[in-house]
Amino acid sequence: MSDFTSYSWAGIIDYIKTQKLTSEREKEEWNIERAKYLSLLQEKDLIIKSLQNENKELSTRIAILEYSMRQESQKTTKRHHRINSDQLSLQIKLNNTKLGSFDDSSKCSPTHRPSQSYGGFTETKYEQVTVPPIQVCSDAKPISKKVWTPKVCLKSHFDSVRGVFFVDSSILASVGEDCMVKLWDCSSVIGENESVDAYLTLRGHKGSIFTLDGGSDLLFTGDAYGTICSWTVPKPKDIDEFSTAQNYCMHKWKAHNDAIWCIRHNPSENALISASSEGCVKLWKMPLEYRSNGPYFKAFIFPGLYNTPTVCNWVPANYKYITVGYGTFITVFNVETSGFSKIPFATETHLSTHQVNCIYTSPQTNLTVTGHEDKRIRFFDLSSNNCIKDMVGHTDSVTDLAIDNTGFYMVSTGHDGSLRSWDLRTFHCLHEITLNRKKYDESIFSVSFHPSQDFLAIGGSDSLIKILDAKDN
Repeated sequence: MSDFTSYSWAGIIDYIKTQKLTSEREKEEWNIERAKYLSLLQEKDLIIKSLQNENKELSTRIAILEYSMRQESQKTTKRHHRINSDQLSLQIKLNNTKLGSFDDSSKCSPTHRPSQSYGGFTETKYEQVTVPPIQVCSDAKPISKKVWTPKVCLKSHFDSVRGVFFVDSSILASVGEDCMVKLWDCSSVIGENESVDAYLTLRGHKGSIFTLDGGSDLLFTGDAYGTICSWTVPKPKDIDEFSTAQNYCMHKWKAHNDAIWCIRHNPSENALISASSEGCVKLWKMPLEYRSNGPYFKAFIFPGLYNTPTVCNWVPANYKYITVGYGTFITVFNVETSGFSKIPFATETHLSTHQVNCIYTSPQTNLTVTGHEDKRIRFFDLSSNNCIKDMVGHTDSVTDLAIDNTGFYMVSTGHDGSLRSWDLRTFHCLHEITLNRKKYDESIFSVSFHPSQDFLAIGGSDSLIKILDAKDN
């Protein structure tokens, strides 16, 4: 009891009053701080709402622009032939003035010379270039008659799909006249029987993209303005939803002064070739080597006024050689000596209807196959530089070819909307299926085999990509 004798009622009341005042002061300070943070939260909410409204407005504008682009593309007549207007007007003038036909040995240069600001030219010279023969395995297995059936339809492009390419076993890339590059996850595409969306859209071109190629985690694209872009291809799991397409564009350069119709990548030498309407094929070493006047290249030009390359490709059995398609002949260039050898397949004319739309060489033999505007498929032996087979392949222009890893099985597509499979040893058609309707007299543009499974992809003028599954018959 002695401990409580020092306390008085007055002291206890004073202590309670002091504690009450302290509590009220702390409560007031807390209310002030709470009001401060509430005002900050309101400001943040306003910022978030304004950003959401801005994002919604931008998305609406993008949708309107894409719709307008689709409407304009329907009004515009598609370019059906890979001949530029300058050449056509020049041909008409020459015909009106009754000039004689030009010989390939003339010193006339192509109508569109590349600008000297991008590098130097290498003079090409005629020499009898022949690709060394390859020993073909005699115990090759017979070709099974595969029946291709549509499995998945991919809808993401807003205009014609000009090219499809399997970057690796898990990623499919596509390009189109909507100026966009789309990347698709093959695991979701092949594993489902319904439409899926592209996991990434790459934007970097200002013109229609006509061609693509690459390998592993690398992709190259070429457009109507002569621009080439090189991209790194990320895996779907590595995609950041807030990233932009510029993060994946490694290089972008003005490669040609006119439309690029074809680019092909050499994975062993990390080199790139491109064929353009300006009249030459260029060889690029990757990564780009820059000189004082721009990126360095090596150009291959076939002499003659009307010799404009439309396609090019490497000879997979020997990367020293490239094959280039022209109006009435193909050419084999030696990239080391710049020599070339010409293999004609039709009569020389100014306005040729035999234009080469695609060219591929079998990886197991020296057999080169070409698809043409005149509905024909032609076969060339690069060891003897002769055309060994000429046959009608489709009921309309042959647009693309693809040869599988065995080197003896091939598929072809055309503007008749069909896909046909062939045995390259007998030149017999094994199977045919009609897949696409025509749009502006065009149908299927591109076809590509899956590197490890029995799937292939096609892209057409209807802006759709179709995945086909193979079943042995």
